[in-house]
Amino acid sequence: MFPNELKHFFDTANFYAGAPLRDIFDVEKSRVVRTIHAYSKLSWRALSGLYDAACSLERERIPGDVVACGPSIGPAAALVASVVEENRARRVWVFDSSPDSRDLFRKLYLNPRGKYFQGFPLVDKKDDIGAVALLYLDGAQSALPQVYDQVVSGGFIFVDDFHRLSLDKFLAARGARADLRKIDGGFACFRKY
Repeated sequence: MFPNELKHFFDTANFYAGAPLRDIFDVEKSRVVRTIHAYSKLSWRALSGLYDAACSLERERIPGDVVACGPSIGPAAALVASVVEENRARRVWVFDSSPDSRDLFRKLYLNPRGKYFQGFPLVDKKDDIGAVALLYLDGAQSALPQVYDQVVSGGFIFVDDFHRLSLDKFLAARGARADLRKIDGGFACFRKY
């Protein structure tokens, strides 16, 4: 094997090693996670956590849009969009520094009622967004103060590359607490109540 093929083999083996058996046997979840993995560096656990949260939004009928903000966030946004796609009231907002996000949605045949912005003009668009059911910030925690108040009760907040101390400080200043669930590496989530 050549070095690149060897690296791909080990990366793939590590990705599937993190998958619980119940996820592997959930045919739809497994299909979506495997498809998105080809475009993402997130682990199985991280992608699975996003998938489960998106399913909870639909099952619990939590109102609001999906907002994803960060560099190369398109694959994670596409995973969530694939779950909420049938919900005509929910839009997917993608703020990504990579121009590839829109192409990825087309490639995966996703047609969410959403908006794509190259870069991070979130502050300019926050009034257009309205209620947020799922917020995913990848290395863009500076956006949390801009949209936190728009996240509905029961909504999910995912953070990657998070700094626990700064998150605790931010929540304490608002009189809020989070039952932060670390999913994998620097990837964590909590529900706003």
